[in-house]
Amino acid sequence: MESEYFSQTMISKDKKIQTDNTIYTTIDMLPSGEKETQYSTHDFQYMISRHSERINTIICENTQEYIMLISRAGTIIYANTPFHSLGYAQNDLINKNFTDYAHPDDADLINQTLTHCSIKNSKPCEYSRNLHFRLMTKSGDWIALESNVSLLPDQDCSAFLLIAHEEMNHRASLNDLKEWTDTLDTFVIKFDINGFIQFCNASLLKLGGISEADLYGKFFPDTKLLSHSAAERKKIIKSLNNAKAFLPNRIECTFLGIDKKPIPAIFNCQPVIAQDGSIKYLTGEGKTIIEEIQLRGKLIEANANLEKRVFERTKEIIKINEKLKDDIEKLTKAENEIVRLAAFPRESPHPILSSDLDGNIIYKNPAAQILLEGLGLDSPEDILPKNHKELIKLCFNDRKSYHNLESKIKGHVFSWTYNPVKDIKIIHLHGLNITDQKYFEEKLLHETLHDKLTGLPNRSFFYDELNRSIKISQRRNDYHFAVLFMDMGRFKVINDSLGHLIGDKVLIEVANRLSSCLRPEDTAARFGGDEFIILLNNILDENDPIRVAERIQKKLSMPLNIEGHEIFPSAGIGIALSSEEYINPEDILRDANTAMYKAKAEGLSRYMIFENSMHKHAVKLLELESNLQKALERKEFCIYYQPIVSIDTGRIVGFEALLRWQHPKSGLVLPENFVPMIEETGQIIPIGEWVIRKACNQLRTWHKNYPDKQHLYISVNLSAKQFAQPDLIGKIKKIFDDENLYPGYLNLEITESIIMSNYEKTNKMLSELRAMDVQIGIDDFGIGYSSLSSLHHFPIQTLKIDRSFITAMNNDEWTLVIPQTIISLGKNMEMDVIAEGIETSEQLNQLKKLGCGYAQGYYFSPPIDTKQTEQLIINDPEWK
Repeated sequence: MESEYFSQTMISKDKKIQTDNTIYTTIDMLPSGEKETQYSTHDFQYMISRHSERINTIICENTQEYIMLISRAGTIIYANTPFHSLGYAQNDLINKNFTDYAHPDDADLINQTLTHCSIKNSKPCEYSRNLHFRLMTKSGDWIALESNVSLLPDQDCSAFLLIAHEEMNHRASLNDLKEWTDTLDTFVIKFDINGFIQFCNASLLKLGGISEADLYGKFFPDTKLLSHSAAERKKIIKSLNNAKAFLPNRIECTFLGIDKKPIPAIFNCQPVIAQDGSIKYLTGEGKTIIEEIQLRGKLIEANANLEKRVFERTKEIIKINEKLKDDIEKLTKAENEIVRLAAFPRESPHPILSSDLDGNIIYKNPAAQILLEGLGLDSPEDILPKNHKELIKLCFNDRKSYHNLESKIKGHVFSWTYNPVKDIKIIHLHGLNITDQKYFEEKLLHETLHDKLTGLPNRSFFYDELNRSIKISQRRNDYHFAVLFMDMGRFKVINDSLGHLIGDKVLIEVANRLSSCLRPEDTAARFGGDEFIILLNNILDENDPIRVAERIQKKLSMPLNIEGHEIFPSAGIGIALSSEEYINPEDILRDANTAMYKAKAEGLSRYMIFENSMHKHAVKLLELESNLQKALERKEFCIYYQPIVSIDTGRIVGFEALLRWQHPKSGLVLPENFVPMIEETGQIIPIGEWVIRKACNQLRTWHKNYPDKQHLYISVNLSAKQFAQPDLIGKIKKIFDDENLYPGYLNLEITESIIMSNYEKTNKMLSELRAMDVQIGIDDFGIGYSSLSSLHHFPIQTLKIDRSFITAMNNDEWTLVIPQTIISLGKNMEMDVIAEGIETSEQLNQLKKLGCGYAQGYYFSPPIDTKQTEQLIINDPEWK
């Protein structure tokens, strides 16, 4: 057939004539029996010159690609410099037959691709097709290429322009893709950029009752699989175009099943992006929605039934409301009857009195007499409100009742109702003992406005007090106040390691100490968790809240002894001073909270007065948090590496992988500015998994590129939320399988709080990791609350001394006690000990004398990017 270019239009080697530098070739361009035509390389050069602007643009844009011009007869008439990397000299390929260098199994695919290019083209390079094929190198090996083919037509001669690059695992990946997608219920399709099918899974073939030959290489809207109505074709073409334009393209369409039976389906097409940002190819995914359509019908029917039931129920409710209306009218009549019968109160168990218009009691019922005798009183006026006579006049003159008028006598509280009887000019007084009710009301009010654990006022109570102070300061220029926002340091460690019961007792004691530091007119409240807020009223200047903050921190610095544990609490305090700009309590609390976070960032037991620059910084952090939501998707995270050095040899033995965020506007963001955010939002789970995978991949690359560095290992921090994942072991196993890395090269660092949080669960998880040969280390050892008596029960290989102990080391023997103790503990338990935070040679020498095995810190190198780390591996420095 005419599409079989290379089988029907081969160059006749006997017809080549070479004169000077011109090669004449007889090309079988016409059907059998027609006149043969001779074309020289000058003809092709003329043709190329006509399209030179387009070709030069392509060549300039693809200088690293393999570029070739092939005549329609299959002769190679141009090959660019990159072919030299395959062993070919400059003219080795010129005038040679292209199929002599292509794999025989790829001939059909090549012919089919060139046929489509030839049929579709009417203008130079107007239409192109993707082509995967294997090319033979000079040494006889085969390399897989992914190429783009287009036709350069001309009135006299034409040629195919082929631009290719190596595709190392194309066929293997297609086989893997097919093996995986054939297990799916949904159908999967792979297209080239123009919508021609390159691959589909078994579900799609089964749906249409067709074979791969019916689909592969075909333009998708023209295949037998689709209903060929104009509307359906338009939908599919729009989906393909939207995918290339990165637009939403989920559509409902109709496929043709076996026996041409229409099958409703949903279809979605997405682009696959290459590293340079261009579209590599398109993928389509879909499924039939027969059951969904049936479900829609059922839902419509169910909604109709529901509306019917609602209508019927509404009628019932109307009837019930009408009955309630009648009941209310009857009740009103009954209440009026009770008022009428109140003149006959003898049988009432509650005290009832009658008074004349001058306030004199002219009648008391038996219950009132019993009450007076029980309280040891003679006069009924003693149990009435103090303004009794005034109330009598008001009640009679206003001709209305007065309710809930309270009186207190000997610990009892009574509520009185004054009811005027106009006709006989008397007032009936109905009493009710509400002592118990008042007690419970006050108790409920106290509980509503106070924290149950500490007994301090709660947030609601504090807001009312703060709002009152703001209003006073707005009326009086000489009135000033301050708000202190206090947050305890490392309280989570106390809860995680010692338990919430001890944590609650710590909060109670902190609240007591806090209250002892304040004046009666000040207010301390528990804001929530381990946060407290303080209102200092009527202060002179900013020195007053500073003195209070220092007094609080001094009081808190005294150790707490709770159930045998000695705890040293600390707190960061933010101070916001009153200002005419503050109108709402939320504003000054926000600024005090901002100052508190600034104080905590400066270290333990610090206080800070709010400045406007802090608010701008907080807004910036909020913006960072917003951008953080899509940082992983945008590939903005990167890993820096800090070397771990053997103190004995002075050589690098491994690296710690440290997460960094390369923000597009703010630049490199350090972990302390975003890790707490991703911990709080739960993003630490996918990001942490990415860090482990990325670090393992990089270590395997270094092992491969530098065979003499096979001893290097990688260390990665594991957060509490990551460790709590039920499928953590499976995820780590998969990473090792995917990256082809021996687990012994990975060291997972966890904190002491994780170790002590759940003994049985933690030990089980660590044992499973050790069974895989993963190394386990404790990070920041010495600053937590771990029990040394139980430490040997866990499969730990490494202890990392916290940098605070290293920084504190000097010639004073006391500064060396903790590092020396940890090093001795590690040796006795056969664990490696790493000291982090080394910044001077003096620190390194002290650690060497103490017998520490390994070190890490800026003295050797700060955390550096991948390229710098690789150069460090090549240089192989030695520190002594």
